[in-house]
Amino acid sequence: MPSPLPPTIAVKPATMPFGTAFEMLANNRKVRRLEWPAADYLFLRASFVHIHTSTGDHRLVVSDGDILATDWVEIETVN
Repeated sequence: MPSPLPPTIAVKPATMPFGTAFEMLANNRKVRRLEWPAADYLFLRASFVHIHTSTGDHRLVVSDGDILATDWVEIETVN
C-alpha cells in the first residue's frame, strides 16, 4: 500500500557568486559556501568580513577560490 504522505523532495538552495554574497553581507545578512561545514558562515563586523566556525568568530582574508566560487548561499540564523 502506498504511503498517504507526499514524497520528500530535496531542494537545492539557490546559489550565487561572491559579489552577490558580499552585497548580502553589506546588508547584515549571513552567507556560506555549500562546501563548508554546515555551522560555518560569514558575516560583516566593523567593516571586516568574519567567519563563524566551531572555534569561534575570526576575521577572514577571502581567498581567490572563495571569490571565484558560485556556490554561495544565504543562511538564516535563529537568535
